[in-house]
Amino acid sequence: MAEARSDTGYPAYAHQTGYRETPQPPLPPQSSSRRVAAGVLAIPLMIANGLGAATMFTSDRALSPALGVLAVLWLVLTCAVLAAGIGLLLRRSGVDKKAPMLLLGTTAALIAVGALTAFLREAAGPILFSAFFGLPIIILLLARMRREKAERAVLNKRA
Repeated sequence: MAEARSDTGYPAYAHQTGYRETPQPPLPPQSSSRRVAAGVLAIPLMIANGLGAATMFTSDRALSPALGVLAVLWLVLTCAVLAAGIGLLLRRSGVDKKAPMLLLGTTAALIAVGALTAFLREAAGPILFSAFFGLPIIILLLARMRREKAERAVLNKRA
C-alpha cells in the first residue's frame, strides 16, 4: 500500500493536515537607552559611595553624633540607589513609572546627604563621591521622563 505524499515529497501524517501556524504574541516595549544607562550608572555610584561611607566609619577622627547619623543614612541611601538601579534595569519602560522616580529620589537624597556631610566634615570627598555619578543619573532620568511626557502629549492630541 502506498503512502500518501504531501506537496513537499514527504509523507503526510494525519495530525499535520489541520495544522495552522499561530501568530507570535507581541513583544513587550523595550527599555530606552537612557533608562538602561541610568540603571547601569547606579552600580558604580553605589560602589563609590559605599567606599566613601566605609572611610567615614574607619577614619581616625571620632565621629560626632550628627556625622554618625549622616554616615548611616549615607550607607542606607547607597544601598537604596543600588536597589533602585537594579529595579530600573529589570523593569520594562512601558510597564512601571515608579522605578525611575524611585531612583531619581534616592539619588537626589544621596547627593543632599553627601553635601551635608561634606559641609559638616569640612571635606569635599563626600559630595564628590555622590555627585560624580549621581548628577548623570539625574540628568538621564529627567531627559527620559521629559521625552515620555512629550510622547504622551502627542498621543493625547491624536485621541
